[in-house]
Amino acid sequence: MTAPVRDSEPTYVHALALSSASARAGSVPESTTGTPLVDCFEPISRSETMSRYGTAHPTAIAAAAATLLALCAAATPGAVSPDCTKIDASAAAGVLGVPKTRDNSSGHHHAQPPDNMDVLGCAYAEDSPNPLARTLVYFIYTPISKDYESVYSSLTNENVPGAVEKFSPGVGTGSTGWARPSANGETFDGGIVVRGGGYIAVANVAGMPNIAAVKKALVSAGQILIQP
Repeated sequence: MTAPVRDSEPTYVHALALSSASARAGSVPESTTGTPLVDCFEPISRSETMSRYGTAHPTAIAAAAATLLALCAAATPGAVSPDCTKIDASAAAGVLGVPKTRDNSSGHHHAQPPDNMDVLGCAYAEDSPNPLARTLVYFIYTPISKDYESVYSSLTNENVPGAVEKFSPGVGTGSTGWARPSANGETFDGGIVVRGGGYIAVANVAGMPNIAAVKKALVSAGQILIQP
C-alpha cells in the first residue's frame, strides 16, 4: 500500500481488515510459520476511506465496525507487542466475560494526521471456535496538546448506523459510549471513547449477548484504559 496522503480533514481509523482472499493472494505479510498476518490498525486517509466505504464522514470507519471488528480480532495473531498491556489477554477475558482470549494484536504504532499523532491498536478474541465469539479492540491515540480537543471531538461524534443507543459511561474526566444490535441479527456491539492522561482511548466490543453486556464491558474497558 502506498503511504497515506494527508487530507484537510483527517480520518481516525478504528479498524482496517484485509480479506482472507487477499491473504491467500500473498498481499499480506506472512509469519515465520507461513500464516498470513493481518494488520487491523493501518492508518488511511479520508479519501481512501471514502473510496473503500463509500462515505464522506471524517470518522466513518465506525460504519463498518460490526464486521471489521470480528475480522480483525479473529485474525491469526502475530507477534505480541509489549505496548498492548493496558488491557492484556487476561484483562480482556474479564472485560468480555469469557474464560480466555487470544491476543491478536499487531502491536504496530502508526503516525496519523494531525501532526503525526501516534496511534496504537490492540485486539483480542474469545478463545472459541464460534464465528460469533466475543471480541475487544482498543486504540490509544496520543495527539499533541493543541490537537487534543479536536481529535477527541471527532472520535466522539461518529455517525454510527443502526439502532444505536447512546449512553454516558461516567468513566474518568470525560467519556461517551454507544451500543446497538449487530448486523448479524444475533449479537450486540458498541464502543466507548475516554479521556486519558495525555491520550484518548477508544474501545469496541462485539459478539455480546445483549445491550446490558455491551455497556458493562465498555465501562470495564474504559476504567482500565484510563489507569496510568
